Amino acid sequence: MWQVFGSNRVAKLLKAIDKAVADKYKYAFSQLAENPEAGKLLKGYDNLRSFPLTTPGGEHRIIYQNKPEERVVYVILIGKRGNVYDLLKRSNQK
Repeated sequence: MWQVFGSNRVAKLLKAIDKAVADKYKYAFSQLAENPEAGKLLKGYDNLRSFPLTTPGGEHRIIYQNKPEERVVYVILIGKRGNVYDLLKRSNQK
């Protein structure tokens, strides 16, 4: 099993969202720990993946990168599907 870590930004976002949505994210993180290749590769980004997540608040995405040498899934960004890709573009994460 892999470990799942997130950026400080992800930790802040998780604290700010509804508990039911946060619980869905936590479950998705456990799925990624078991299968880090579950998300699809994002075109135009080096080794970034997107994992879909359906929550009571709508469709969300987890943007992450695998670090196989460390057996780590590093979560870069989380958010609603419509917003997360815009945030990713603005962050210039390549």
